[in-house]
Amino acid sequence: MSFTPLTSLPVRARRLTARHRWLRAVVPCLLGLGTYLTVERADDAAVAARDEWAEVETVWVAAGAVDPGERVVAERREVPLGLVPDGAADADLEVAGLTTRRSIGPNEIVVDRDLDDRPAPLALVPDGWLVVPVVESPSSGAGLGERVAVVSDGVVLSDVAVVVESGDGRTLLAVPAADAPTIAFAAVTAGVVVLRTGE
Repeated sequence: MSFTPLTSLPVRARRLTARHRWLRAVVPCLLGLGTYLTVERADDAAVAARDEWAEVETVWVAAGAVDPGERVVAERREVPLGLVPDGAADADLEVAGLTTRRSIGPNEIVVDRDLDDRPAPLALVPDGWLVVPVVESPSSGAGLGERVAVVSDGVVLSDVAVVVESGDGRTLLAVPAADAPTIAFAAVTAGVVVLRTGE
């Protein structure tokens, strides 16, 4: 690779400014304007970030770990606005005692989509879904509230389902309404296998 074009740039620039003297005044002004705009933009971002962490909002925070299907134990706490997730539960509403749809860790901010006013297992069933009982053999070991996939004879019947109850050799799965008839039929005829997805 030749560096000749690069080394000749200063010479070309001097020749250009010698021919067009007005460039000597315009170029520094443009560079200065560009620097000013960059600094101004960075300053605005810094002010916005500072305001986000200076302001506080009252939210519900889990007082301890809660598993899916359990009642929430939470307390109101003020936290920086920058930590508040989208959909955080309204601090004016009472969330203690509601059922959680997923695991919530201690000191985690409680969000609306994780709560339901119905007891388990109904609280774990997403709106519009149906519950299908299946017999697992062998058992997948999937826990309450865990998202799984359902297959039968090597065919995926549903790539998303939620365990809403398990035990005594029977598992209740919440599945999308469109998948429920196929899964129910396969559970009785060919048998189904529940696959854990890690979600």
